[in-house]
Amino acid sequence: MGRTLWLALALVGSGCATNLSALQTAKTLRPGQIRIGGGVGLYVPAGQVVNAIGEGVNLAKSGVNAATARENFTVSREDQEKLLTTAFALAVLPPSTSWEINARYGVVDNLDVGVRWGLNALRADAKYRLLHGGGREGEGEGGRKSFDLAIGIGVSKYFFSNPVLEALEKVKLVSFSRFDVEVPIYLSADFNPYFGIYFSPKYVYSRTSVEMKLLEFAEACGCIEEKYQLPTTVDMHFVGATGGLRAGLPRLSFFFELTAGNTFVNPMILGKERNLGGVTLYPSLGLAGTFR
Repeated sequence: MGRTLWLALALVGSGCATNLSALQTAKTLRPGQIRIGGGVGLYVPAGQVVNAIGEGVNLAKSGVNAATARENFTVSREDQEKLLTTAFALAVLPPSTSWEINARYGVVDNLDVGVRWGLNALRADAKYRLLHGGGREGEGEGGRKSFDLAIGIGVSKYFFSNPVLEALEKVKLVSFSRFDVEVPIYLSADFNPYFGIYFSPKYVYSRTSVEMKLLEFAEACGCIEEKYQLPTTVDMHFVGATGGLRAGLPRLSFFFELTAGNTFVNPMILGKERNLGGVTLYPSLGLAGTFR
């Protein structure tokens, strides 16, 4: 089990948290307008953190009870598998901070496109506005309330190194590939040119693949039995929503938001399907300036 744990952590050690921020409202840029911004967020896999704490507390209680009764304490196979599953979950989607730099461009009326470069991924997206009502169009025009509805699609490609593998001298021939596809809906209301709120339900699909070389090495050295082979492809699904506040000047806005939802990921680990997902939170803030 010990060598299995190390190889398991090596496999998922390059797992990285998903950037779930929106940092934009349903409004689209006018043709030719450019928006440059940046932001920072905190990925919190709340469900798995609670599970990890719970498993640790239960194991500690068992150890204390055994010591009190002057009995030998051994970690059962079931407990080992629970701990390994929790380690997988926190390695695949670890609590972490993420920064980003983003840019958007207005293509035609009601359509803009953007790119986002983050700590571990490059994302391209497009947003099309379906509905606008209320106040007049244009940055800073009028003071009437307005509302907008838009739909978007984004694709992210991840790039990162694997510090865990670098620490394991005998495990060298492995690489990871991950992409996300995100489908958000944007709803926003502007109360005046300086203040507004927005809400964005979203679905994110992620696929992470690993080359078979790591598993071939493990089989060759006898480190992992066939039934304990680790997954070579992991599919993840996130379903949730972002709620946010926009404040500032018409051409320089601050964004404060919280994304909440549930992550679903159920790979086969140690011969069984394991639930590595759970409740996920992502608070973030950003700043964006609009030009032209």
